[in-house]
Amino acid sequence: MKGTALLFLIALSVFFSSCSDSTPQQPGDDEDAIGTTDETSESEKGSALPDTADQETVDGEQDDALIADDDDEKDIDIPLNDDDDPGDDSLVDSDSAHAGMGPGTENGYDDGSSNADNVKVNENGELELDNGSDSVQTLLRYVWVPNSADGTISKIDSFTQVEVARYHAGLSALSNPSRTSVDLAGNMFVGNRDDSTVTKIAGHPEYCVDRDLSGTIETSTGPTDVLPRGVDGRSTDECVVWTRLFDASDLNSPYACGGIRGVAATPETGANFEYTGHLMLGCYLGNPFSYRLNGNTGDIMQIFSMTSTTDQTCRPYGYVLDKYGRNWVSCRYIPEWQTPVTGGLAWFDINDVTEQIHYVPDIPAYGGAGGYYGIAIDKDDNIWVTSYTDGFVHRYTPDDSPFADNGTWTSLQISTAHGFRGIAADDSGFIWTISTEEGTGIDSRIYMIDSSIYPDPSSIHGPYILGDDTTHPFQGTGVGIDFKGNVWGMSRCNAGQGYVTYLPVDRSTPVPTVVEAGKKIIAVGNGPYVYSDMIGYNLKNFASKEGWFRHIFEICASSLSTDWQQIYWDAEVPANTRVIIRARTSNDILKLATEPWQIIVEVPSDLSPKVIPDTLPEGHYIELEVRLYSKEVGISPVIGQIAFDYECVDPS
Repeated sequence: MKGTALLFLIALSVFFSSCSDSTPQQPGDDEDAIGTTDETSESEKGSALPDTADQETVDGEQDDALIADDDDEKDIDIPLNDDDDPGDDSLVDSDSAHAGMGPGTENGYDDGSSNADNVKVNENGELELDNGSDSVQTLLRYVWVPNSADGTISKIDSFTQVEVARYHAGLSALSNPSRTSVDLAGNMFVGNRDDSTVTKIAGHPEYCVDRDLSGTIETSTGPTDVLPRGVDGRSTDECVVWTRLFDASDLNSPYACGGIRGVAATPETGANFEYTGHLMLGCYLGNPFSYRLNGNTGDIMQIFSMTSTTDQTCRPYGYVLDKYGRNWVSCRYIPEWQTPVTGGLAWFDINDVTEQIHYVPDIPAYGGAGGYYGIAIDKDDNIWVTSYTDGFVHRYTPDDSPFADNGTWTSLQISTAHGFRGIAADDSGFIWTISTEEGTGIDSRIYMIDSSIYPDPSSIHGPYILGDDTTHPFQGTGVGIDFKGNVWGMSRCNAGQGYVTYLPVDRSTPVPTVVEAGKKIIAVGNGPYVYSDMIGYNLKNFASKEGWFRHIFEICASSLSTDWQQIYWDAEVPANTRVIIRARTSNDILKLATEPWQIIVEVPSDLSPKVIPDTLPEGHYIELEVRLYSKEVGISPVIGQIAFDYECVDPS
């Protein structure tokens, strides 16, 4: 038996609408035809979308955010429908049912949806990547703060400015957690400086481990609810996934990874988009090496030399990844350990373990005896570093040579009163850095730098004070940007009671404005010390750029079988962007989330419409996910309608 068309469209821009009250169409109902494409050129794919029918839908659930890494150098322009009824183009007769979501349908995208990450709805109702709107729903919503003097980690919800959990890190209270990095699924890695360990903490319950098989996850619920350490010193919290100890068996050296400073999660994914991001780890003491650790187990996968072809040895103080797979390193110079060891900026290729580290030229006419501290990358692939002692901020612009070692340095002294530790770049081209080593009672402060006119002194904005009339955070360490574009600063306060300050930022004008009246000061643990990517903003925006949206459809009656037919889509896919559509099905809504995904569309390589693979199982429920990827900040694919047709078949 054949049912009427139920066409499924997915628009490009924010999250899905609430459940429709209409019931699924059954076989035998009359329905108009499904659209097909006219003949298209190589660079253009026309709309091929049937009219959409009312359908009952179910909200999807969040899952991990993932990344693809294929490039396409051609612009693929798939024109979007501009008609009020997006299904009017190229209609043909069809007896099939069809379902749809997107602009012009009852299942348009909804800004308030929670089944999406890092996407938004544009003015045409289409889906595109989100660059920090108020409606952004992201797995990377947490600020991770290492309370170094306590051996704990505070987890703060950046949307609510509330500490929602606290965990033990390392093997004891003396572990001294410091550098952090957050993967694309929201999991956090921290290097513990004083006991040669690395700890991974799950950002969301689905990544926690039910070790006692109780059926529940025992985990912290706030700053006073810190689950104890076990007999081996590791946390018993089931969201503390693993702690990896480096000992004498690693490279046969007791200092094989001592004094961990460089920490950077990688943007890798598995074959079916499950997150398998790993960790680049820099060792500062002993024999300086860099490791790639398996993100799921903590096991060593690869070892990278930190010695250049000219025998310069880098002791890593901070890591940042770019979109080309280069791991940039701020190498700190400490005279008593020079054997030879040099400060400066260097990089190595995380995809080629045989390569040695490459130094870039020293900063011209700059002493910088304190060496580099914080390191960040901006939207144009420039590398920024801070100086701890003299108040300078430096920018290195890589060139196109094979080793990026003929680039240019630019320097500006931001302050003569203090130095700087943490530094972060937002995707609008503004750089944020935090002062350090102020005396007791002198508040930490953050400065904003307009990179478009840097190093002109007028590029400096601020300072923005992190204290208020009653609370005076001092000795700033880290600064971070959240996915709503607001700014966070950490102050260690001589290893005493530490604070995190939230500064809301108004981005409605070309130059952002810090709304100091909205400032919030949050007490955390003792001595918070971090100047790395404690939110995941850098990785997601500058080493990868992605977002996804999901929607669940209830289709054929449970007594009928489903025959999947074709899928249709409208999309604009510029160069260096791509779109993936995948699906999973089930007859039981409660089991849908555990069913395997199947990739059914890859744009720009696929043309609309496309036959749905017969490997997709039948099901009363189908969940579609559209994934958007870009390698360029500010450039996004745009998804209009996504639609599929099918038949409801009487199995008898």
